[in-house]
Amino acid sequence: MLSRTKLPVFALLWLIPATFATGDERATSTVVDGVKHWSVVDVATPLSIHVVQIEIGRQDLAVVTSLGNGSVFDLQTVPAQMEAFEKAWGTPIAAVNGDYCEMGFSGDPRYRGTFQGIHMRGGELVHGPAADSFWIDAKGRPHLTTGASPQFSLTWPDGSKSGFGLNCSTSDYRSEVGASDIVLFTPVFGDSTRTEGGLELVLAAAPDSEWLPLRANCSHTGVIQSMSRKGNTRIAKETMVLSVVNKRAATLPPLEIGDRLTFTTPIKPELVDAREAVGGGPMLILDGKRRVRPSGKESEKSRHPRTAVGFNDTHLFLVVVDGRRPKVSRGMSHAELADFMDKLGCTSALNLDGGGSSTMWFDGKVVNRPSDRTGPRAVGNALVIVKQPGGDAAK
Repeated sequence: MLSRTKLPVFALLWLIPATFATGDERATSTVVDGVKHWSVVDVATPLSIHVVQIEIGRQDLAVVTSLGNGSVFDLQTVPAQMEAFEKAWGTPIAAVNGDYCEMGFSGDPRYRGTFQGIHMRGGELVHGPAADSFWIDAKGRPHLTTGASPQFSLTWPDGSKSGFGLNCSTSDYRSEVGASDIVLFTPVFGDSTRTEGGLELVLAAAPDSEWLPLRANCSHTGVIQSMSRKGNTRIAKETMVLSVVNKRAATLPPLEIGDRLTFTTPIKPELVDAREAVGGGPMLILDGKRRVRPSGKESEKSRHPRTAVGFNDTHLFLVVVDGRRPKVSRGMSHAELADFMDKLGCTSALNLDGGGSSTMWFDGKVVNRPSDRTGPRAVGNALVIVKQPGGDAAK
């Protein structure tokens, strides 16, 4: 008998819960070895689900992240992110939307694109975690971590310490995903801080310190190059900008041009050797244990479009469930999504941003039906499966 972690695609499809299986139509496609896409259409429920399955451990495939328009600030649809994808990272094969982010609906639009949870790309720390994180280590293995939090600390010239946020809104502005009184902006945020005031310090690298790109669990020392209270300070390629809201600036020790500031970026629990990461939530399954209650009689109000990532020892899965289309697909609750990921064979699974953001791109096109009438919604980041240049399949 095949173990659950080694079931082929056709067998996995038959394990879909009976409540999702009436009148299923299935189509499977493969673009490159090791990556498969299929759809499940339940016309009775109704439900429309798209799944991409990736073999773990292949040297020719990788899981990476992308940013809307290449920076934290701003939003871009998943297909547009793939069209602009940097070829140096590989050739994109499949992608789904990533973390919850500032959309500008109720928060300040000048910080649209900023994330709720972690974002890492190529080892660069772009944003700190907020509870649940999906990440890839240096060997290409997937992980899920719950309860992670940034322990970022800034040491002022007099030895006093403060916490800080990274590439997020300052607390002077309303935020949908989180803000801080003190924010460190790195070049990946965008071309300027977009503030309207406060104290802003432009930091250049100290000669004896690690510098850009910013890394997790490291110590960095910068020298104050300039100070301003005008706001919207330019972020140059080799500088960082520390922005302090006025109410906190009044409590700081005296500062002068040339002073050194040291900031550390620990994450607890540590994401050991993480290279790519996105946030999400809630956690659906972790180490074989369900983290949401078993599904029962679900309310229609709990069913929405969903995006999830999950994995077992041999395969990783990207899943998008369409919703908010009564005649096509009603969506799923978190509990029903956990059921589905479990039936796929996932021993760990994480819910990502859903609703109008839920988008799956495969082989050059969007394969699901996003719920917004205008099509795929512009989002902050994406999870991407790439074929690596010059990579060979693992033997």
